[in-house]
Amino acid sequence: MKSCRTCIICRQKENKRNLFRIVSDNEKKAYYDKNQKCNSRGIYLCKKMECLEKCIKLVDKNKLNIKISVDKISLKSVIKDVENELGE
Repeated sequence: MKSCRTCIICRQKENKRNLFRIVSDNEKKAYYDKNQKCNSRGIYLCKKMECLEKCIKLVDKNKLNIKISVDKISLKSVIKDVENELGE
């Protein structure tokens, strides 16, 4: 599998094109890296509603263990945007 990445929620390995990538900028604001070209550390999430919903719950409880520094409010906002895109 080329460019294999892991969903931070379910830990399933997948081609990175099949995952959502969220990165943070210098001000720790999260945004959706739709083209997956941003030169920044990021996190990957499955394109499954269950993973997105669980991620929001973990953010709310301050239990999401990720290696990027990101503002909790902006991260939740980005995940909700990704959920809306998935629902379309």
